[in-house]
Amino acid sequence: MEVQRLPRRLFYRWTEAETELEYPTDIPNPAPEITCDTVQVTAPPALPAWFTVYATQPQWGSQRFIANSVVNARQSWQIPTIRYSAFFSSGHCQVWIRFFNANGTSYEVSSSTSAIYVCWSAWMTPSSQQLPRRDLLVGADRIINPTINAPCPTWRLAGGNCPPNSLDCGNCCLDCAAVNSAINGLQQQLTRN
Repeated sequence: MEVQRLPRRLFYRWTEAETELEYPTDIPNPAPEITCDTVQVTAPPALPAWFTVYATQPQWGSQRFIANSVVNARQSWQIPTIRYSAFFSSGHCQVWIRFFNANGTSYEVSSSTSAIYVCWSAWMTPSSQQLPRRDLLVGADRIINPTINAPCPTWRLAGGNCPPNSLDCGNCCLDCAAVNSAINGLQQQLTRN
């Protein structure tokens, strides 16, 4: 007498301009909680960009350190890499920066031989940054948003209705033909009695 509901599906889209995507699994009844969850992810800077490399430079006389000494600045079409050549056993180095041109060819630029820096003290700007990624959570299942710094996705549920020729009785679906047959059977029993 009871029949199964039609499958209930979840459809979502990351932006209004995109087409809807279908969640691959049927959504059970009752539906799990569906929410937008924001996580912070590391994102590289936009390219091409001008990168400035800084390092800590010692002052030999009194051993003071200059922490924000500019090593070099160039435009690069990929994120530059930094390497060191040790000069002295005292932990001071020459800094080399590998930049990339528009064709993807790399070239290295070094600090001048008279500019000595504390080894492994170099950093560059712009650097990677933390940006929000807004994923869709279906119960404990996470659907990862392919973009960052975008609004929450939109979603809707479809289906989950009773199939044709059945009655929706709240928590279940009843087959109309079976209900009709049962009612007719009861009526015939009542008229016989």
